[in-house]
Amino acid sequence: MDRTQGTQAVHLSEEFVANLVQELDNDDIIGITLGGSYARGEATQYSDLDFACFWRVGLRPPPKRFMYRQGKLISVKMTTVDEIRGMLSRPESALLFASGKHRLLLDKDGSVARLLEEIANFRWETLQPVANWSTNIWMMLKAEEVHKLLADFQRGNEPGIAYAVAKLVAEMTTRLALYCGVLITSDSTYYSQVEEAAGSASAWTYNHRIATGLDAGPENIKPIRARGIAALFLYRETLALLKPAMRDEQLAVAEQALQIVREAVDQLPFTAEEYQWLKNWT
Repeated sequence: MDRTQGTQAVHLSEEFVANLVQELDNDDIIGITLGGSYARGEATQYSDLDFACFWRVGLRPPPKRFMYRQGKLISVKMTTVDEIRGMLSRPESALLFASGKHRLLLDKDGSVARLLEEIANFRWETLQPVANWSTNIWMMLKAEEVHKLLADFQRGNEPGIAYAVAKLVAEMTTRLALYCGVLITSDSTYYSQVEEAAGSASAWTYNHRIATGLDAGPENIKPIRARGIAALFLYRETLALLKPAMRDEQLAVAEQALQIVREAVDQLPFTAEEYQWLKNWT
């Protein structure tokens, strides 16, 4: 058996879907949709089923729940039409929601169908000014993570480096996605979509791939330390791309953080190989 071969998409029987709709439906629910990989026709045997149950106006939906049926994990988001409409008005949530596909399974009053039409007609351009302001603030705030990363290099604290890298990479990826208006199709395509927006041969993508662990760093540099150095470069490259959206006060803080890194290159206990890589900072 060739374990490297791709798997074929898994499909649901209409009976299975109908039984789930019947199980989930009650008098407080006005509609049900199916999203995620099953709606896109990309599901594998390990994919969960993403159901959304829309509750009537004036009711407070219960928390999200999970259950298994016939060995399949069922994710049930309890929501309202107004809540989803609100998500489309906020850049961070719209980024992760607007491009998704949704199969309408139940619609008692037509409101869910109208909502799906709004989603289909969504245009990112209306949110770009808000996204730019958010990006401007967060690039300033993440200067703190740059300092924490340098402090962990100074202490040789590799678990601390790992933690700081995770936070910095997540935020830099989100900020570039927002600035470029990259509507994310799914979790599994998130990184590749943002890297494509930055350019596959760009310095941003080069450092992003090392910082996330997708690619190895330069030879003879310990992987976690390579990821840490790449995360510092990633902050620099993100700021370079996002500079047109930055305002003077916030830009000054971000650029000062870069200057601190530049000075740290000659001060912190980097190995010879790390030092040679970091000399590219200037």
